[in-house]
Amino acid sequence: MKTNRRSFFKIAGVAGAGVLAGSSFSSCTTGEKGQQPGPFAAIKELADRSHSQVFNMSGFAAPKIDVVRVGVIGLGSRGPGAVERLSKIDGLEIKALCDKLPDRVENAQGILAKTDCLQPKATQDLQKYGKNFVRATSWTLCI
Repeated sequence: MKTNRRSFFKIAGVAGAGVLAGSSFSSCTTGEKGQQPGPFAAIKELADRSHSQVFNMSGFAAPKIDVVRVGVIGLGSRGPGAVERLSKIDGLEIKALCDKLPDRVENAQGILAKTDCLQPKATQDLQKYGKNFVRATSWTLCI
């Protein structure tokens, strides 16, 4: 028998329906004792257990910060786009730009020169500023 695309999809559809129907019927049980518990019985037992809520972050709001100051590490392929997007956010100040290659920092400063942003500090010293930066690259590539 020669199988073309149409007959292949018919066969695949019937086979898929058979698999779904077979798996749904096998999950129906009568609740008889002596049956083996399923693989998720422990999870179901924990979920059904009553417990009190300890802490919930829903509704948490940090206090408002008038000006958020950030720096950007890694100004290669993704960094300049991040600098451009960050420069358009109200209440955000780019304080420093960092990359191993000085020409990339100059390129990012050129992007910021086209906006009304203040010129940030250019640095290659990650040890001093690394904790408060937005990283646009892998940390291992920066060091």
